[in-house]
Amino acid sequence: MTRSKWPLPDVVDPLDSICFQVKVPNNGYHIRAFLGAIYELSKPYAWQNDSAHTALLAGAVWSKIFDKLLPGCPCPTFPPSGILEDLEMPLRVDCDCNVFVTCCDGTEKQLLTAEQVKALLAGSSVVGAPQPKPGGGQQCYPVSLQANQLWLLPTVVNTGDTILINNAEGANNDGQALSWQCPDGTRYFAGTCGLPVASYGADPLPTANHGQLVLELAGTFYALTPGTPFTVPGGIANQSPTIQANLQLSTASGQMSFNVCVTNNATLTWTHTFDFTLSSGGFVPNLDGGGNAQAVWVPGAGWEQTFIPNDGAGIAEMRCRFHRTGITPAFAVTAMTALVNFHAGSTIDPTAGQDFGLFDGGAHFAYTMTPTYSSNGDNQILGGPIAASGITQIFFDFYVGLAVTPTNPGGTCLVKSITISGTGTDPF
Repeated sequence: MTRSKWPLPDVVDPLDSICFQVKVPNNGYHIRAFLGAIYELSKPYAWQNDSAHTALLAGAVWSKIFDKLLPGCPCPTFPPSGILEDLEMPLRVDCDCNVFVTCCDGTEKQLLTAEQVKALLAGSSVVGAPQPKPGGGQQCYPVSLQANQLWLLPTVVNTGDTILINNAEGANNDGQALSWQCPDGTRYFAGTCGLPVASYGADPLPTANHGQLVLELAGTFYALTPGTPFTVPGGIANQSPTIQANLQLSTASGQMSFNVCVTNNATLTWTHTFDFTLSSGGFVPNLDGGGNAQAVWVPGAGWEQTFIPNDGAGIAEMRCRFHRTGITPAFAVTAMTALVNFHAGSTIDPTAGQDFGLFDGGAHFAYTMTPTYSSNGDNQILGGPIAASGITQIFFDFYVGLAVTPTNPGGTCLVKSITISGTGTDPF
């Protein structure tokens, strides 16, 4: 027997619609029959033919209706209408011609123009999208994804970062069968998920469940399991991944919503400069055996040398020695430099040098600095890279000159600033 076809509507896609409340018997056979009957209307062959192929448009209208079927009564209500589109959602256009749609829950979503999408794809992140901070910072993004679309993560990721899907809802259909899949790749039936789904060789990721959320990163697909963090593999630097359903998008239908949380596990770095022209920086002078200060802080200038006529052993010294101790929390350092004016005096001990370094509570991570006594000059940058951790003390110690008491050996030393870079949290 030949099945009769539905007459073509005179208005294929009217602006308004009517809501029917239908109570379907809570039985699997009834539910499948009901969904199958509605789904049949999305097929062009269910409609009469004409030369304009109107049946294609009529089927598309019912495909949208099928995708929006939700269990539960009564029918949802919509907010007051503005400028209506066929989805019955008001549109708002701001003074910069940005377009926003009001969702059923009253929230707004921006609709990107073709130019904005091109700029988005060309850039590293969505303009204005909050970014996860290095050192374990996390940022979550709400997503509403049509099953035939891609979603671009609005931040770049690197090796070691994690991506977590949670609160996943909705379902997708591949357009080839009546079955629907949940975002976790299980079967969607009567508003619930859980039945297993097979994998298909034609899917973007053949080893993952059909319809499961997958992530494309640097040309490779990875399965995403809601509730289980995905760790970005090695060799990835500043890449913008996309998320989609694991099926052929060209024929897919349905909608899914979920949250994507990205944790930025990049090492946190910092740099801190002690400007001694403004303050002592929390440093204090060292004292010799006689209680004499071996440096002095001069406001507007920095840390300078002091003259000690007798160090207790018959030596007169010009010394610039100061330090900062008890730094908490202990920190890891990657570089340290000092801006110094140095002009050496006379010396009776050429082996007396200049140290600028760190203590970790035991080991001495010291630099042997240049200039030596014969290298004088202003605004010299001393120091460079260093690898040390657990640091709790910074010190600076320059012998500017040495002589037999009571001779003044002369010489000057002015430390204008110290700059330290490290990893983790800035301890200062």
